[in-house]
Amino acid sequence: MSLTAAQRAAAQAAVSEVRRAFAHARPKVHAASEGFFATEAAKAVRKQLDDQAARAESWATSELAQCERGALDFDKWKGFGEVYARYAASTVQDSYNATLFRVVKDTVKETAATVADPTKWSMGFQLAGGAVVVAVLGAVVWKVLP
Repeated sequence: MSLTAAQRAAAQAAVSEVRRAFAHARPKVHAASEGFFATEAAKAVRKQLDDQAARAESWATSELAQCERGALDFDKWKGFGEVYARYAASTVQDSYNATLFRVVKDTVKETAATVADPTKWSMGFQLAGGAVVVAVLGAVVWKVLP
């Protein structure tokens, strides 16, 4: 039992989409795993992407041939392709999240938010800030009033 013409066309479209997703992800994931901001986690994401790309290529070739012979259900095969495409797309964000750049960026962002909001300061800093405000106001009042 071989695939119908419509199934062959759908298969080629699915294979193209999966290959396109990995081709789009590969340079970004590889870049995140190199250089100063790379971490072991980013390198692990790269390895996972490369491993899944090899599996996806097997899906696109030998498993598709199994569908042609009737040894593998076409809808199940196509579903695996959708999973591969989603995986490749999500890996780009995963690789960025695994870099030191993300950690530094998040730390700076959180620190800036804390510094800008005195309610998030520790009690000691709140008291010190209050003392500074009172001292500045006292100095202003002392200069303004004769």
